[in-house]
Amino acid sequence: MNRRFPEFITKVISHPLLLGCVAAGSLMLGAYLPAGATSVRITSLGGTGDYFEDDGNVLRWYGSLIDYPDRLIIQSGRFDLSDGYHSDWGQNHSGPGTGIHAAFDQSGRWGTGAMYFHGQSLDSDPGTMTDDNLEGSITLLYARSLGFGDGSLYIRHTSDQVAITIAQWPETYVYSLEQSRTDLGGGLRMDLSESAYLDVSGEIRRTSHHHIRSGSTELDDTGELVSWNNWGLRTRAFVRLSERLVLVPLAEYLREDHANGSLWSTPPYNQDGHLWRVGTGLNFFSDTDHMLLASVDYQDGQLDNATLTAWDDPELRWGEDRQVLAFVLGFEARLKSWLSFRAASGYQHYKIDRYESPSNVAAGPLEVIDNDSDHIPMSLGLGFHLQDIDLDLTLTDRQPLPLANFLYDPDQLDQSTWLSLAMRYLF
Repeated sequence: MNRRFPEFITKVISHPLLLGCVAAGSLMLGAYLPAGATSVRITSLGGTGDYFEDDGNVLRWYGSLIDYPDRLIIQSGRFDLSDGYHSDWGQNHSGPGTGIHAAFDQSGRWGTGAMYFHGQSLDSDPGTMTDDNLEGSITLLYARSLGFGDGSLYIRHTSDQVAITIAQWPETYVYSLEQSRTDLGGGLRMDLSESAYLDVSGEIRRTSHHHIRSGSTELDDTGELVSWNNWGLRTRAFVRLSERLVLVPLAEYLREDHANGSLWSTPPYNQDGHLWRVGTGLNFFSDTDHMLLASVDYQDGQLDNATLTAWDDPELRWGEDRQVLAFVLGFEARLKSWLSFRAASGYQHYKIDRYESPSNVAAGPLEVIDNDSDHIPMSLGLGFHLQDIDLDLTLTDRQPLPLANFLYDPDQLDQSTWLSLAMRYLF
């Protein structure tokens, strides 16, 4: 089966220049440009790239790398037009990134390699339940044909260190936090028949947290808290039902068990979480220049937190159960040889049960707070195409986030205008 379905689907890319530069450049190049594909394109089509082909998926579906050689990708990340990259807490929720793919020889005997740098860790995260706010990541990929399919190896590393001094009379305290995370994984893509192929990807994660609070008369030091009990596994299949219709079933599982906490969290707390996800997507091609995407997802996850130690205080517990039902309907059209239009909307229903133990009662009883919310996401995108260069931009009505991110409640995300930009150059 030809994995490169209609050609325009596998031709999209990304580059971030400054807002004014990219917008102006897009307009100037728009008169000349031809077809494209990237993480920005994924955002334009509803934010879930699992149900269609795109070179932006190589950071999650590693076995697809061999299908996307020889390209340079530059990305702006996502930012609010009024607040930029900064969240309400002053942290960067996204940032610029760049990547390069290269085939080592024309025959493909030596495979294809890729390297990515991202200014914010979450922009390259293949799938976790929490945002650890790490300030950068490097990702390396290698893929080659194995005869029965395409295999890929993956490694990603990110780390961060921050310290702050606070005067708390009669003492002055220094709070410091050192964090690191290393992901090791791989992927396999293989043909099941002339009309179907299978993707499998997964990784294990090593997390490390070291919290220190020091004052003139006392020192709290957790030492290095290391865990390897964090992993993800996912699979999807592309099944061609007809010349115009492709079915994409998907299943995913995430597991997290490690110490975590913020700069202010001394001692840190233990996080224990899991997430199941199942979904199905359907791609309909009226012709090679038009695609209609429909998908449905169901997710069920739980994230539990408990203080590791709390000096003389009793143990504290808090967390949440979350179920998400999400529908996406996206559309992509090649309006001109140099211009593509994309749009998506849908419906998301969140059922969130939060629980916590009172601070003066050890281990419970747990107080449960129920919260149901609905969200109708909206996104619009344009792709400008000039020979071997593609420029993509996307506007969304709220911060685009993975559904598995437990840090955010949809009701707490204000409606605002978010922009993402990208450039891809094929060489």
